[in-house]
Amino acid sequence: MNIEETSKQYIADLQNVASSTLQIEALELFKKRGLPTTKQEDWLYTKLTDVLPEKFEICKQPGQLENVKVAGKYQLVFLNGVLNLEESFFPEDLIVEIASANDTSADDCIDDSKDIFAMLNGAATTKILNITVPKNVILDDIISIVHLSNFENSFATPRVHITCENFSNSNFVEIFKGHDDLKYNNLSVTNFKVQDGAIATHTKVQIEGNQAFHFSSVNAELAKDSSFKSFTFTTGAKKSRNILMCELKEQEQQLRLMVSTLLEVHNTQTIFLLLNILRHILKALSFSKEFLMIHLVEYSREKS
Repeated sequence: MNIEETSKQYIADLQNVASSTLQIEALELFKKRGLPTTKQEDWLYTKLTDVLPEKFEICKQPGQLENVKVAGKYQLVFLNGVLNLEESFFPEDLIVEIASANDTSADDCIDDSKDIFAMLNGAATTKILNITVPKNVILDDIISIVHLSNFENSFATPRVHITCENFSNSNFVEIFKGHDDLKYNNLSVTNFKVQDGAIATHTKVQIEGNQAFHFSSVNAELAKDSSFKSFTFTTGAKKSRNILMCELKEQEQQLRLMVSTLLEVHNTQTIFLLLNILRHILKALSFSKEFLMIHLVEYSREKS
């Protein structure tokens, strides 16, 4: 099955799943785009037919808890894409809610409208984790969001929306971990709304199994005098793609984007990721005509 046929199959599969307005809108966007092909510049070096399954099936296998070393004393745990509150613990100041896609409007989502795999996430996701850091609250430790995967031949679609209210200060670490002997697909979306004067730091550690396909979309909407820093460390997955998009809530703002990426990859994937990062740099410069600072750290080694 080629990539165009796989796109048609995914649309048919998701039409049986999408019921909320949010899901239907995301599916309609995907219908117009379809899965990316190597004919598209952004995906020139990434062939997907060797990692994506022929059907889009949402994971229904129960997850299993594992020991994962986390930064800080707080954690929110996803097992096969589903939040497990029993194994989660967080400070009283933090507001944590599970929202239905039926109760979530498009205004609550700040995904890039051209982000194909975020569309698939939106079309498939029925539950959304909403996290709010209240006004003036400075969290006393890091919040770890742990994604554990131990399933096969289907998709996990975790979605997290984080609102950092005025003058709050918070630090989040997302960890993605899976098994090397399992072939699975993880499509995650994490959205930040950083309000006036708030400070938010986001670190992502991707150590998926070496047969996995990992896609991650991180989007941030920045208000006046706010600060958002993002660092990504990726060593796992057969193929992995990490998207970071930031937008300004007020046009007169300056954009000072700090991106730090640590890559340990093999073959042409390193080249592709670097080219994609450069494309976003040029796009941001062209769009905002403001100050953009990128700090890129590349680390690679030969496969042993």
